[in-house]
Amino acid sequence: MRHKWADLIHLWAEGAEIQCNINEHSGDFGWLDDDEPCWHGKNLKFRVKPKEPDWWENIPEHGILAKGEKFGSYAVLTCKPVIPSEWTPLTNEEIMRFFR
Repeated sequence: MRHKWADLIHLWAEGAEIQCNINEHSGDFGWLDDDEPCWHGKNLKFRVKPKEPDWWENIPEHGILAKGEKFGSYAVLTCKPVIPSEWTPLTNEEIMRFFR
């Protein structure tokens, strides 16, 4: 009989990050990173850890203020930059400095 988590076990063996959810009678504890999954237990659920989207994948219509690493310039980006690694989106705190 094939193991219930066989597909995830194979992905984990190939380097995928796994998360575990402990769903006990007391409630859902949420998804937790699990470096050494035990792959057993009636109340355990596993999944591949979802990939965080790159910052430029969710640029709003009005753009996002970013700083260019190469020249230290600022720009409002409305689409993915040609070389994303050369740009860093500003934090809310950094943006607020422009209004002071």
